[in-house]
Amino acid sequence: MIARNEASNAVEVQKKGFKDVSPRTVQRALFQQGLVCRVRKRKPYLDKAKKEARRQWAMAHANWTVEDWKRVVFSDESKFQLFKSDGREYCYIVPGKAYDAKNTKKTVKHGGGHVMVWGCVTSKGMGEIHRIIGNMDASGYVEILDKSLPKSLRKHGLKSTGRYGMV
Repeated sequence: MIARNEASNAVEVQKKGFKDVSPRTVQRALFQQGLVCRVRKRKPYLDKAKKEARRQWAMAHANWTVEDWKRVVFSDESKFQLFKSDGREYCYIVPGKAYDAKNTKKTVKHGGGHVMVWGCVTSKGMGEIHRIIGNMDASGYVEILDKSLPKSLRKHGLKSTGRYGMV
């Protein structure tokens, strides 16, 4: 049922096909078959059009040489939590010890803050790190490209071939 996407967890398997056994029994049977339960990974949704656009991009660049790729700068933004992770955390505990210090996830009011940064990588190494204050919008992104990208190119002896191109 799980392999055919008819059910996504032990409770669904139990309800749809094994009403005479407990969900825990189904969990054990799934584990014996080599399946383990984990929190689903987050991944951006890609509809058919986006998947096709990515495929077309890959096909257009399939024959690029190392020299072609050396002319590309990869950049992205990242958020760093200042106080622990904002994701789920699991631990194994002894019953009755759930609130022992080692078994709890420490929190601070309002999340403890975060830092957003932009950075890039060239064929010659890492570029400048640019701290993003507030929310990122199109004009903020253009400002980063106008200020931090040229610094990153100069740092590695690279030259721009246009507003955001490079050699």
